[in-house]
Amino acid sequence: MRLPFPVVSGLGPEARERWQHQFVAVGRERSEGLWRRTQSERTMRLSGWRGPSDARRKMIYFSDRYAVVPHEGSWSLMLTEPFLWCHWLAPAAEISGAFERLLGACATHGWRADGAGCWRLGDLVLRPTVMGSHPEDLKAGRRFPPDYRVLEFTLSGERSAVGGDQLHRPWEVLATGVREPGRRGNPRVVTDLAALDFHEVFPAQFEIGSGASIEAGIPPLKLLHGIYHVIDECTGEFVLRPHLDPLIPELAASPQRFYEAASVVYRRSLVAEPSPFYQLLPRLADRGLLVGEVITNNFDGLATLVGLRERYVRRYEEEHIVPKIAFDPRAKSLFVVGSHADRRLTQQAARAAGLTVVFVDPESFREGGIVTAYPLESVQDNDILVRMTADEFARALTGMLAGTGPKPS
Repeated sequence: MRLPFPVVSGLGPEARERWQHQFVAVGRERSEGLWRRTQSERTMRLSGWRGPSDARRKMIYFSDRYAVVPHEGSWSLMLTEPFLWCHWLAPAAEISGAFERLLGACATHGWRADGAGCWRLGDLVLRPTVMGSHPEDLKAGRRFPPDYRVLEFTLSGERSAVGGDQLHRPWEVLATGVREPGRRGNPRVVTDLAALDFHEVFPAQFEIGSGASIEAGIPPLKLLHGIYHVIDECTGEFVLRPHLDPLIPELAASPQRFYEAASVVYRRSLVAEPSPFYQLLPRLADRGLLVGEVITNNFDGLATLVGLRERYVRRYEEEHIVPKIAFDPRAKSLFVVGSHADRRLTQQAARAAGLTVVFVDPESFREGGIVTAYPLESVQDNDILVRMTADEFARALTGMLAGTGPKPS
């Protein structure tokens, strides 16, 4: 696989301008993701934990840089600097089997051993390591069954630059422990915007989650869960046994195919058209109903694309998961649109600042014609829950502001 690697080809010159505005200007040329999955009594249902001898762990961290550059007479979105770190902790037999499987797949699919413990394919370098104990575990005093071993590897380009602080992020997140589910309160549920007291909630600041972007054609994060085999798509359980992990043979067999799939969020984001909800936001700002920065944990930059200032809050170090947000002093509320439990502390900060928290969420999602309930964890007693999708909310509010629906009170 040669770098840079095209993931979207045949783009026009407008794609370059859009890339600069939507991604480069806000420092978001790099796609970053991190998962940690562990076996413990608290994760029993998803991890298969049965007792002290079950202490498996899988962690993945990726940081891939993209660019839009001239390519074959047009413009292409290119993966310029891939970086992937994978880690498994498991019984020695499983680690040994996974390591042999990895090396066998590399040999079968044209990777070249360089004599220094690395395997090379085109411009990619794979650096696998097996160890008895990991230095970070020893430093933290974590203890595991005596037959447990560690398999780690990095997959990167020759010139992929990832700093030591980034490499430490998985361990910082691991140290925070298992995420505790939120305790749901009893919000006031609204199904008709006419029931809202507009003077109570506007002007408002907005926090946007993946629900709004899904309606613009951006895939949800759980799609990456399947691509990186964080969970088994059929059972929903954690993928923790390295000798059976599909990620290992898939990466070795065809890194091109893997990165074509893994780049899906950036591929879709670059060509997505703003949905009715995103089209509404600048109109709300023009009327003084939306104030301050748009708080978002989305990769796609759609709020930037429609001309708004974003506060990007997707962070992986625990101390930065909730940045110090100075809510706009004009804001009476925080509208949380399509965002679930992973950023609930932002809403806690809004309540502490005296803002009313208004959730806009249908509490369900549709796949293949099947509607599945997806209740909010973080909604509380004094919150308002508008049970609509982002686009349903946008259409209803647009009608009210245009005078074609119930008038704002």
